Amino acid sequence: MSDDDSAVPALKVERRAWGQREFLERIISEYFVLIAESEGGISWRVDAIDSNVSVALSNLTKRLEPLGWLPLLEEEEPYIIEITQFPIRPVTISKSMHVVLWICSLLFLTLIGSSWEVRVNPDSTVLTGSSLVSGFLLYALPMMGTIALASILRRAVASAHGVRVDHLLPISLPFTITGLNPIWPFGLIGILHLRRVDQILFPDRAVLARVSIVVPATLIVSGLIFSILGLRATPGIPPEFTEMPFVLDLNWLVEITGTLLGFDVVARSQWASPLLLSGHGLMVVGFILLLPIPNFPGDHLYTALRGSQDVVDTPEQARLLLMTVIPVIIVYFTGQYWVWIAIGSLAVWRRFQSDAIPLPLVLNEATPPERSPGNWVMPLILCLLVASLPSLQISHAMADWDSDLDTSDWLTEFDIGMENETVLKFDLQSSGVQSRSGLIHVSATGAVSGWLFDIRCDDQSDFNGTDCTYSINAVEPGLLEIRAVRPNQTIVGMINIGIHVEGSRGDMEVHHSMILNSSGVPRILDQGWSKNVEAPSHCVQMVLDSIGQAANLSLSTSPSSHSDWTLIGGHNIPIVDSMNFTENEPLTVCASPSEIAIPTSERSTDGRLLGPTLVLELDDGVRFVLEAPLLDVITSVVVPVDGWPVNGTLPFIGGAIGWSQNMSSPCAEFVRLDPMENFTWSPVSGVEGHQIERFSEPIGNGTLNPPPEGIITTCEGGEPTIHSLVEGPSVLVDDGFLVLESMYSETGDLILSNFGSQDVPLSSVLLASAPLASVWDVDLPQFIPSNGTVAVSMDRAEVQGGVSGLWFEISGDGLLIRYVALCTNSPSESCSVVEE
Repeated sequence: MSDDDSAVPALKVERRAWGQREFLERIISEYFVLIAESEGGISWRVDAIDSNVSVALSNLTKRLEPLGWLPLLEEEEPYIIEITQFPIRPVTISKSMHVVLWICSLLFLTLIGSSWEVRVNPDSTVLTGSSLVSGFLLYALPMMGTIALASILRRAVASAHGVRVDHLLPISLPFTITGLNPIWPFGLIGILHLRRVDQILFPDRAVLARVSIVVPATLIVSGLIFSILGLRATPGIPPEFTEMPFVLDLNWLVEITGTLLGFDVVARSQWASPLLLSGHGLMVVGFILLLPIPNFPGDHLYTALRGSQDVVDTPEQARLLLMTVIPVIIVYFTGQYWVWIAIGSLAVWRRFQSDAIPLPLVLNEATPPERSPGNWVMPLILCLLVASLPSLQISHAMADWDSDLDTSDWLTEFDIGMENETVLKFDLQSSGVQSRSGLIHVSATGAVSGWLFDIRCDDQSDFNGTDCTYSINAVEPGLLEIRAVRPNQTIVGMINIGIHVEGSRGDMEVHHSMILNSSGVPRILDQGWSKNVEAPSHCVQMVLDSIGQAANLSLSTSPSSHSDWTLIGGHNIPIVDSMNFTENEPLTVCASPSEIAIPTSERSTDGRLLGPTLVLELDDGVRFVLEAPLLDVITSVVVPVDGWPVNGTLPFIGGAIGWSQNMSSPCAEFVRLDPMENFTWSPVSGVEGHQIERFSEPIGNGTLNPPPEGIITTCEGGEPTIHSLVEGPSVLVDDGFLVLESMYSETGDLILSNFGSQDVPLSSVLLASAPLASVWDVDLPQFIPSNGTVAVSMDRAEVQGGVSGLWFEISGDGLLIRYVALCTNSPSESCSVVEE
């Protein structure tokens, strides 16, 4: 056999004879001890050759990366190593396009900042140099600068651990900030990564946590700094807004820090500078990024804590979905907080799409205890979340921005006790943000006889009168002080203190009432005499437990009033044990009026008719007097269908007139305006509040035409006179109102003027005591002619021990004159006609 024949031929080895799995096993075995194949994919159960698993995994990665493979180490017992294809780096946008998009966001945010500057500074306009510069320097630059800083820090942290990441890309929209869109005023709608997180290699979970925490932490810290600087940059005095402002609902940490630094945080957030808006927006965005929403940094941090395998487990996904749904439902039913509803809806939707959400690509899931992120990530996340925790409302439109005084905290009741003098204080605070000024008038109704009321506002050094002016804004409130001085030896009653405020712009009126009580002294439980529905009498309920001794009650013996009223129960009512008459069980005292008692009644200082004067005389000789108004009796003024004409002279004494549905109007000494020629004062029935007209000399021409019902108040020198209104003939008495059932006792003739188009029938009746039947000699025409006059003679005989006069009543379409001559049964003189 030759050498050539004996040679062994070469064997042809097929490529398939050494498969992919065997090839990978051969390489892996150089770094790990192979134990067995694992289920699913190309994976094995392995153990470390030495104690440094991370170094072995890093070396294996360097070996397989050129071959297009990537090893992933899972934390099991023993370890599981899985081989997957190396992620293909996607094609991203070019650097030039990246820069263009950054510039676009910068421009858009500049417009947002400019729009905000115009909103809080009405003197400027959008797209002008000053507003654009302010929008750029105070809003766009802080926002974009912070995002750029976060991008640089993120790349630096990633590069320090061998991870390659791209710069961030902020996305913003230049939507106009209007009163209809205060929900998200920041313009910034997203911060994008140019590569998916599953295309970035993280050596271990600790590196993933470090890279993921950088952006939200940078935004939150920078946002806090800019918020404090923004509070400082916001002026302390509110601007003169021309449109509805937005209020920033600032983070609690900003509020506390700003307050400690001496800023009025609540006020300044109502006209926040663009810098404060940028800081607020950065903190809100940073907080949102920390939430465990799929593909947000907060979700990546959660993955770093739990591990990729645990996160994708069905029980874990269900738990995360539940943790997301419950807060969303709570927020939804709490209120219309659209930002959080939208974010919660996004989170829920992404949880349902969890299979399509990329997971971070972590090479070494088997992190040793000394490199575990759980030791620092969770405390840091909690600190950042708590520090940046926003309000449920990011911002809101101030609906009452142009409102005036806030009276919600004003006193509605006060007890002066046994003191003779007190000062009531009312804060003058604006419920809006506009600077406001106006006029304040204080009036008192009820048992006010003998009381002294005067007021002062901030700019006054002492109490003076019942009128003052105020000027306030959102940060400079004012103070109204009312001094009340109670008279000595007077039976007091409830007093209603009315505060009437008129804005200087004429667009605001405030009416506030407060009840002033006096305990520990003799008093009545109401503001005056109430009509007894069961008998023709008027009653008061008296509390006398404070006098501590026996006493007698009687009516005043003054000649002008003693015979007009009769005390029911006798001329004197003995009070044996005053301690029995308490607030819970008061003494009811009633008096019955004579025919002339009410028509001849004098006026109280609150404009109502006075009731009888009640005297309480104690056993030790001390006397207490009650002078209180009649609460259910009011004289009436006849209002014609077309009102009263005004031809240079008002049909009442005074310079102001007011109408209200069921209460008197305040007689404020405010600035009086000259009415225009051919003016019409025509209050509208059903409108709340007082409708007041004030006049100055010379009086113009016009018409006073109130509704045919309600309460009319005329004012003379700040003193009111109150009447109810009834519809009737167009008649004036001595060029003044026709007042019904009110005694006219003058001696000169009364001129009745008919300014209507129809004759007014005229009739008369005599009401006289027998001794005084000859006092009147009546001679009247049958009617008052249209646009004509009639003189009613007041000539009559003089009487003693009685009263004489007349009053008017309505009789059908005409006017009835009741001539009166009645004895008063005075004990000191007889009732008779005085002979000439």
